[in-house]
Amino acid sequence: MATRRRMRETDDHWAATYIEWESVEDSYEHGEQDNSQTVLSESIFVKATSPAALIKKLSSTYGLPQERDNWAAFDGRLTCEFMVDDDNVPPTDREVEAWKTGRKRLWAAHVNVGVARVSVPTTEEIAEAFGVEDMGGSD
Repeated sequence: MATRRRMRETDDHWAATYIEWESVEDSYEHGEQDNSQTVLSESIFVKATSPAALIKKLSSTYGLPQERDNWAAFDGRLTCEFMVDDDNVPPTDREVEAWKTGRKRLWAAHVNVGVARVSVPTTEEIAEAFGVEDMGGSD
C-alpha cells in the first residue's frame, strides 16, 4: 500500500485558472486582419506539480504548443501565440506554403492563461484556518 507523504508549505503546485483563446485572421502579406473569433473563454482548474508539467497538461488538453518559445509571462498571466488553420489546429507545412502565396487562410492564435501557485495545507493548518477540530489522520 502506497503512503502519501506529508505536504509542506514549500510543496507548491501550479494551477491554470482560466483560458481565453482568440484567433485573428492573419494575411502573410498584410499581417493580422480585423476578422477574429473567440475560440474559448472559460474558467478552468488544471493543476500540476511544476510549470513545465502545467504547460504539458494545457498542451494535451487544449492543443497548445509545448515549446517554451511560444509562451511568455505578461501582466500576471501566461500568454501563448501560434498559427492555426480554420479548424484551430497548427497548419501543415503545405498549408503554410499555400498561405504564403495567398491560397490558404491561416489565423494567429492568441491564448491567455490565468496562473496561480497552490500549496496543499496540512490537517493542522486546515483546522486552524477554519476554526474546527483537528481529528488527525495521515497527511
